[in-house]
Amino acid sequence: MPTLPPGCELIETMRVMPDGDIPLWPSHYKRLERSATALGFPFDRPALTEVKKKIVIEAKRTPQRCRLTLNRDGELTFTMLPLSSIPEPVSIRSCESPIVRSPEMRFLDAFKVSIRDHYARAFAERGTADDVLLLNEAEEVTECTIYNIYIENKAGIFTPPLQCGLLPGIERTRLIEAGWATEQTLSISDVTSASQLYVSNAVRGCLRASLT
Repeated sequence: MPTLPPGCELIETMRVMPDGDIPLWPSHYKRLERSATALGFPFDRPALTEVKKKIVIEAKRTPQRCRLTLNRDGELTFTMLPLSSIPEPVSIRSCESPIVRSPEMRFLDAFKVSIRDHYARAFAERGTADDVLLLNEAEEVTECTIYNIYIENKAGIFTPPLQCGLLPGIERTRLIEAGWATEQTLSISDVTSASQLYVSNAVRGCLRASLT
């Protein structure tokens, strides 16, 4: 079992509709269970079902952003905030240098956890942009701090493969399974020369984006 940093928790961030529907709930459930099993977190299925019921009860008249957290003791908590609209295109700036992670922490790339210091540092340098595009040590495109990234060119729509070091986003998985996007290793020049950029996450869906 990998050694986790103190305070590490599993997170699922979801869109909750006014009627209480969570459009991608089955995918969130499966990812949380898979992550808990891989990282040694207790996973109580009945407890998660009860938490979902509470989330539905708290659904408001407007869409909500729900952050569901599972800690090392198996405790489930959630917070909900109104989901405001954001204009398109989402503005993205490229990070100034590749993200260098310690070898013992790279395994966390595959999991949505609360320990995401390199995301926070990059996001803090976004300036007037909405998000920051990240590169790995090989200067391959990985993702943004909030969204997964896609490029469109004459050959189709492409997104970086997981082995480049990125989170397997819920909406990203849905778009790939639907055939809308294909995995391909991308460089920053692929991004700058793209005819269109897109970003996605489970809360916002898929949005047009631009590099600033």
